[in-house]
Amino acid sequence: MQRIAKERNEAWRYAYRQWIWSHVMDWRQLMFGDETAMDGRALRRRRGWGVIGHRVNVIELFHPLISVLALYTYTGFACWRHVEGAFNADTFLEAMTSMLDDIMQPWPLPNSILILDNCGIHHAHETLLREFIELKGGMLYFLAAYSPIDSPVKSSFNAFKNCWKKYGGLLQWLDLEDAIRWSPGAELPGHGSGRNFRYEISGPEIQAETRNARSISG
Repeated sequence: MQRIAKERNEAWRYAYRQWIWSHVMDWRQLMFGDETAMDGRALRRRRGWGVIGHRVNVIELFHPLISVLALYTYTGFACWRHVEGAFNADTFLEAMTSMLDDIMQPWPLPNSILILDNCGIHHAHETLLREFIELKGGMLYFLAAYSPIDSPVKSSFNAFKNCWKKYGGLLQWLDLEDAIRWSPGAELPGHGSGRNFRYEISGPEIQAETRNARSISG
């Protein structure tokens, strides 16, 4: 079963994909930014071995809420920042500009287009963020409303959290920065490259149109 927001507008999604196809000459130009959060529940074991007929007891440590802001590219997670608690408009702007200052390049070079969803904190300082990006020579664009399916970072964050669940017993003893760095590399080797990345961004209908156009022109 797939849950689809009632407010999703296919015309807006189509316009977004058309913008991608008109501005992107190389998939390496794209960066997708987003946040995810996890606390002790992400490390919680759901099953365990024990004596038949006896409940299995697991000792859990308290873990505060940690939010991770990441940039996701053709080759996977490029960089990230984390805070204890949740990001707000100010901390998002500070963390995002810090990451972009390290890796953003002028268009049309790789890592020159930033794509964000329509979360409120992404729009709160949109003018400042856009000015910063334009000074770097890059571009800023937003997904169509209620269309997270068009961003490959969403499914990658799911795999990121699954890694924390799978290796929670180990990760809880690591330094937080090391644990975050280890998770994408352990669970997502090569994820973000090739067909999956292109498919999630462009959608099958745009790909079909492109194939038809090439066959006609050929």
